[in-house]
Amino acid sequence: MVFVGGVIPQQDYGFLFEAGVKGIYGPGTPIPVSAKGVLEQDQGGFDNGADAPRVIQLLLS
Repeated sequence: MVFVGGVIPQQDYGFLFEAGVKGIYGPGTPIPVSAKGVLEQDQGGFDNGADAPRVIQLLLS
């Protein structure tokens, strides 16, 4: 899964989503919002949540 963050022009969002990006988080996005977005895209890929803390840790770093 690919998620992107930072200063990304709004006109590029469509291209990024079409390319497979699962979430775009701009400057100032609260970490709980981005973490929730990542976990909602999981669909079983995190071994029933076992890797969720690692994912959240990566978001915080």
